[in-house]
Amino acid sequence: MRKHPMKVNVYDFMRTANSALAPMFPYQEPGSIVPCVTAFRGAQDRTFGAFQHFNTVDEVMINFGSHGAAPRPGMVAVGAQLHQVSIRMTDPNDENACQLNVITQRQAEAGEDQHERVTFFCVKCQASLVERAYQAQPSEDVRNRFAAGETGPLGTLIESARTAEEYNADADARKCPQCGHVNEAFPLDNWGWSKYVESSLTAADTYRSFTSAYTPAEKK
Repeated sequence: MRKHPMKVNVYDFMRTANSALAPMFPYQEPGSIVPCVTAFRGAQDRTFGAFQHFNTVDEVMINFGSHGAAPRPGMVAVGAQLHQVSIRMTDPNDENACQLNVITQRQAEAGEDQHERVTFFCVKCQASLVERAYQAQPSEDVRNRFAAGETGPLGTLIESARTAEEYNADADARKCPQCGHVNEAFPLDNWGWSKYVESSLTAADTYRSFTSAYTPAEKK
C-alpha cells in the first residue's frame, strides 16, 4: 500500500475519536509508525478500572495536556513492555479533571514477531483473572471482516474489546480464585473499544456496499 504524507491536529482529531487508543492515521501494517490518541475526563461516579498490557514493541507516551490528572503536560515516557494501564486523577468525580495523551508504537517489520497480551486482574490481590494473548497484526479473518478499502483496524482495540467483553459476561471469571474477591465489571463504555469495533465494521460494510454499486460507463 502506498503511504501518502498526512498530518492532523491532535486536539481537532480528539473531537471525533470514538475510543481510547484511537489511531490518528490509517497506517498500521508492518513497519508503520502508529500514533494513537487517548483522552479521559472525570465525572460523578465515573470509573476507569485497570488492566495489564504486554507489547513486544515499545510504546512512547506524550502528554498533550492535563488538569487534575497525571501525567503532567508535555511529559514524555517510554513504559516497560509489561505495564499496568490505569487512569490517574486526583478526583475522578471532578468533571474538570482531564488528560490527553498520544501513545505511539512502531510496528515490527514483516516477518518479525510482534504480539501483545491483555490481562484483567483482581483489584484486591492482583491475581490474574482473564488473559488473552494475540498477534499485533490482525488475522486474515479479522481483516476480511473489518478492513475498509486499503486500511484495516488496529488489532489492539479489536482484541482488547473481545477480552473485556468476555470478562464482563462471565461473573465467575471476575471472582478471584486466590482471595475470593468478586471484582466489578470493566467499565468498557468509558474506553470506547466496542464502539471502535462497531464503527470499523460499519465502515467496512458500507465501503463494500458503495464499491459494489459501481457501474462502468458505457463506451460511446
